[in-house]
Amino acid sequence: MNWTSYASLVSAILLGAIFAAPSASAYFYSQTPESRLSSECGETGCFYDVTVEGNTFSVQYDIANDRGTPDSRTAQITEIVVDTGKKALVIDLNATYWGILYINVPRSLLDASDGGQDTEYTVFVNGQDVSDNVIEITKYVNNNAGDGNRVLSISYSQGQKQIEIIGTQIAPEFGPITAMIMGAAISGIIGVTIFARRRL
Repeated sequence: MNWTSYASLVSAILLGAIFAAPSASAYFYSQTPESRLSSECGETGCFYDVTVEGNTFSVQYDIANDRGTPDSRTAQITEIVVDTGKKALVIDLNATYWGILYINVPRSLLDASDGGQDTEYTVFVNGQDVSDNVIEITKYVNNNAGDGNRVLSISYSQGQKQIEIIGTQIAPEFGPITAMIMGAAISGIIGVTIFARRRL
């Protein structure tokens, strides 16, 4: 890793630590969806409310220049939508300069795992697979945000229009109804097991 890459990684981790910290995200998550616009920015970053089958998820993000310094002039997020068929978060943007997108992906909205273990998201920028260049900041930062969110650092170039983050599970796969069904199934299995043991 050359010095430039190392400096970019350090900048990403430091900014991500601030961005992912519970105190930084409190402003966004303390407001109800009804009291916010679908897209809004504050002192600690921006958020975009994404609705999937009536459930609203707050996606927090920040824009930085290619050195990792916050700079909203490098790009504008125009829309964030969910493609349930592809299990993807699709981000439309207008990139006027080279820059970095820091995005806080709620696990309840989109996650990537295999056998209960986290796996890497597949990320496309303008249709090109850039997964190997994506940094997951939550791997380097020890904070409570990592329990329910995964913070990614994704670089983009001038003129690029779309970023796709693809996982293995997407809402409403693990919504409240699914949780109730799983809970009922587990309770049933436990009940049958107890009954069977008493019969022995």
